[in-house]
Formats: sequence, C-alpha cells, structure tokens
Amino acid sequence: MMVFGHYISRSAMVLSLVEVLIFGSVFLIFGYLISGGARGAGVTAFATEVVLPTGLLVLSVVLVGGYQLDAWRSPRTMARRVIGGGIAGSALIVFAHDVLTVAGPASFGLALAVGCGCVLALFGRLVSHRSINRILRCFYPRILVLGSGRRAAMLWPVIERTPGLSDRFAGFLRYGSEVIENQPGDPSLPVSLVHGAHLPLAAYAVEAGVDEIIIALDAIDEVQLHAALLECRLHGIKVFDSVSFIERETGRIGLEMVNTRWLAYSPGFRRGRVRAVLKRQADIFFSLFLLTLTLPALPLVALAVKLTSPGPILFRQVRVGLQGKHFTMFKFRSMRADAEADGRARWATTNDVRITPIGKILRTSRLDELPQLYNVLRGDMSLVGPRPERPDFVDGLAAQIPFYSERHSVRPGITGWAQTSYPYAATVEDTKTKLEYDLYYVKNYSLFLDIVVLFQTVRVALRGVGAR
Repeated sequence: MMVFGHYISRSAMVLSLVEVLIFGSVFLIFGYLISGGARGAGVTAFATEVVLPTGLLVLSVVLVGGYQLDAWRSPRTMARRVIGGGIAGSALIVFAHDVLTVAGPASFGLALAVGCGCVLALFGRLVSHRSINRILRCFYPRILVLGSGRRAAMLWPVIERTPGLSDRFAGFLRYGSEVIENQPGDPSLPVSLVHGAHLPLAAYAVEAGVDEIIIALDAIDEVQLHAALLECRLHGIKVFDSVSFIERETGRIGLEMVNTRWLAYSPGFRRGRVRAVLKRQADIFFSLFLLTLTLPALPLVALAVKLTSPGPILFRQVRVGLQGKHFTMFKFRSMRADAEADGRARWATTNDVRITPIGKILRTSRLDELPQLYNVLRGDMSLVGPRPERPDFVDGLAAQIPFYSERHSVRPGITGWAQTSYPYAATVEDTKTKLEYDLYYVKNYSLFLDIVVLFQTVRVALRGVGAR
C-alpha cells in the first residue's frame, strides 16, 4: 500500500488501525469510569483524554518494532515488543499529561489504562494469531509470476518470506516463446509451482482468480506479450514489472534486475524547490531541537572520550556529499587516534580492536553521530539520507557497483533508509544491498519517508542493532 510515495505493509496498516480502536476505546472507558461519568466534554477533552494518549501509545509500539513482520516470529517476541511499547507509552503519556496539566484521569489511571490496552492487544494477537493471518491474507492480491527462468527465480525468496502474499500465490507461468537465460549457480524454482498455460494468458489469469501479474521473463517477443497484457488489463488485472514488485515488497531497488530505462520511466524522483525548502527547514528545526535536547550530554560525552583514550575529542574526516562534493564530517572519536596510522582506509569490522571501550558504547547508542548536527546546520548533510562515504571508498565502489553515484543526487544523512533497514556494510556485497535501499530512498524520498526513517532510527538505536 503506497502512502505519500512510500510503500507500507498492508499487515502493519490493518493491525495498527485495529489497535488504535482498542487503545482509544480503553482510554475512553477509563476516562469515564475514573471521573465517575463527569469527564470533560467537547473536542478538547476528547483530544487530550483519548486521541493524544492513543497516538502516543501506538507511536511507542511502532518505535519498539511492534508492527514489524519479525514481531510475529514467536509469542515471546510479540509479548516483548507490546510490553516494551506499553512501558514507553506509559512514560510518554504520563509526561504529556503532567506537562499539559489537563483535567481528566490522573497519571495512575492513565498508566493503568495503558496496561489494560496492551494486555487486550497482546491477548488479541496471541489468541487470534491464525485468524488474523487469515484475515490479513484477504488484503493481499493473488499474484501470478509470468516467467520461469532466472529473473523469476529471483522473486521466489521475496514471495516465500512475505506473510499473506505466499498464501495467495498462483505460481510461475511458462509463457509462449520465453527464452530461459539460466547461468551456473543461478537460483532455481520449486517444480511444483511452475505451470504451463493451457489457455490464452488473460483467460488463464481469470480462471485462476489472479489479481496481479508480475512480468519476470528473461526474453520474449514483446509485441506478442504486450497484446496479451493489454487483454489482461481490460479484465481488471493489474500488471507490474519485476523491479517494481521487488520495490513494493522489500523497500529496495533490485540491482540485478534494474536498468537505466526502468529508472528513467518509473514513477518517483519527485524534486522541486518547495520540497527542497521544506526539507531544509525541517533539517534546521530538528537539528536545533536535538542539539538543545542533548546539550547537557555533549560535555559529558566529550569528557568521557578525553579521559578514556589519548587524542582529540572530535574526529574529522573528508566525505563525499551532494553532487559528489567533498566536505569535512564531524563525529565524537570512537577509535584510537592511530587507527589508520598507515594511511590506508579500512571499513570497521565486528569486534574491531581499533574501537575504544567508550567508543563501542557511543557507536551502539549512536551518540558519536551528534556532532554531525553541525554538518546539517552548515548544509553539508541532512538528518535523513544515504550515509556519506569516504572518497577512497567511493571511487572503487562506483567502478564496481552500477548506479552507485546516483546516491549523491541528494544530501547525505546522519541516518537513512539503508541504515535502518540493513546492518553495517563492510564488504562490496553488503554495500550493493545497502545501495538498493539508498536508491529506493533517492527515488521515493519525501518528508513522510523521512519521518518513518527517524522513527525507525529510534528503534534501532534503542536495540543497539547494526553498529560496529
């Protein structure tokens, strides 16, 4: 489901809407009971007693990853996420209540309402897990992949891992004079899912109850194909190419499938002066806000860096920014001052011996990135965007990875879609995968996507995931 140019999981949307109703009902009932039926009336009372706490509680569940697909791995994971969201939500709601000093339920009553709401939500998730999955399947289209070669095989892992989608999969269809271009080591398809067409494509799709056809042919007579797809469209069946399908389901652009023509003609890359001004103003506002918020911690972090290892407090390094221009990026130093005494640029590795004890804490919590707020205020960086890389790495990566330079068409960021979606990249292969997420951001970026990334950054920082 596309929202403001960004694809959102249907499952997450449906589940969050259901829990908004649960949480809102609980706050409404508790407010009435605790006030003895004398609760405030009007829009203001409803907003402060129901809408605000409901929004903060759902936001807290989002921040701890309660609506991520991996939250459904086990009852324990699900319970941990919902309970964690409830604890964080209680703190936020009580704080907001005391700051606003609104009439209505007391802080204890609000915390009790949060607890009851989370228990109901968790009970509903656990008891009706299978029922919810069956219901959510209804929100996924029944898809048919047109093709049975190398390109089609690349889609199978995505289909297999997507709850709801895999249950409504009609299979892979061998089509006409398709030429299979398999190479040694290419992924293969489950034989039971590969079918041959006994009817014209449109008739076959209608008979199979297909809602969407994904084009994943290695090679075909395009004139014949386009006539068949037009007939499908006239029957109300949607048609997508394989790259768009990967983009929708994974939030990245598949490098092995994409080409310049697809990037040139596909929707996205929305630019313009208004968007640029809004993004820049948002960067300045939130950077000043975060600097003000973290101001008491900055001297403490600086002191900790200075006392635990010899060398400068701040680390300065040249990075590649917007349109390939170089700039100096600032961080709190997290490695030894002689980490690259030989002058050779190296990626950080797991358990890197160059990282100081306090540096490990700073990297895990992302506190080492705080000085980059100054880079944002200067205009070198944005809060959200592809991470800026060192010139030494950029030259080599651009020569090995297609479309690598396209990530420099937007300002680099302190955090980004790739950083919240994939762990730290320390190899060329990892960098390719991260670039797929960066290209998705470059193609679809908006203030809404920036907000999504910022929420996910909080979740990643709290869990300490992906740092090295």
